[in-house]
Amino acid sequence: MAVAAHIQPAPGSLRSILVKNSTTRLFVHPLEWTIDHLNFLNVKVVTSTSIMEPVVEEDKLGAYESIHQALKRKHLSKIIRYLETKISPCSSRDSAMREYIKTTAIIQKLHPMEAQMSFAYSRCQYATFPPIILAWHDFPFLNNHPGTPIWAYTDQTWINTARRKRYRWKPRSYATEQIKNKEELAIDPVYVAILISLAKDKKRESETPGLQETDSLQVTLFVPEHEFLPHTRGRRETKLVQYTAKISNTYLQKFEDPYKFFDASLHIEKKMLPTSKPNMVLQAIETAIHDLCGPSKPEPSRSGSSRSGSSEPLSPAPILKRKALTELKSDVGGQILDSKRRKVCSVDE
Repeated sequence: MAVAAHIQPAPGSLRSILVKNSTTRLFVHPLEWTIDHLNFLNVKVVTSTSIMEPVVEEDKLGAYESIHQALKRKHLSKIIRYLETKISPCSSRDSAMREYIKTTAIIQKLHPMEAQMSFAYSRCQYATFPPIILAWHDFPFLNNHPGTPIWAYTDQTWINTARRKRYRWKPRSYATEQIKNKEELAIDPVYVAILISLAKDKKRESETPGLQETDSLQVTLFVPEHEFLPHTRGRRETKLVQYTAKISNTYLQKFEDPYKFFDASLHIEKKMLPTSKPNMVLQAIETAIHDLCGPSKPEPSRSGSSRSGSSEPLSPAPILKRKALTELKSDVGGQILDSKRRKVCSVDE
């Protein structure tokens, strides 16, 4: 350990920038990531041009119609009516959306559940995310591990509650200001950290003997957004946002080996899915399944070998001392994301 402590970080590496900016408030914990993190980590968000257009193949229309009937039996239509007609705070709508996403996952024969997920830095579990719903293929768990998650879901109620708890020793106005600042960004930095952790999980799974490794990993995160409707008495429109990222192994190495420099960027695609059209959401989930394992569902391994991943239910990991996190090339330090994520709700709700 004494030798490792004297290793000089490569120029441009995470560690080298951390040392140069040791007095800044750029911390490793994802709840405290800011626009500077998005810039230094070279994150770019692109909104899909086909936001509201469903793409359903003709030969699948009948299947989707039958699925929609099943969704009604699962009370999804009741949830949709609630979202469309009720004047309710964002926290209540987030709660309804959790039931919505779980129901659609079950219809797609997936196994959704709330689970802990950790963020790793320098090959150590550094922090635990706020509550997350993860969906796996619906087969029996092997060695108490369900394999790689198909996709993840979270919402601002869970995240903002965690942020307020983290800042509980500070004035309430400080936490409110931090939450508002995140709403003005193209993407909440916590979403970026979740996508990175999903890719790390997927990478570990691909390293299992007998499975083919890939140079890049595609992962999906669903998040609801609630917007005020103009000329109404406080009504909101709720949509499900799909974030899809194709993350290279080189990009993941930034966090695994922070003493080394890795030149890679992260591109995230954002799609808006209307909750009133559940077959569009089903199609998005089916696409996430295809991205993970192809058109056919994989058979579970029977080798009995134990597999570990950050998405399985965990006991709280030892939390390391807070460190600054800045990054990368000197020529990206001044970049600012010019697109802004739409403000979804009042932070005091």
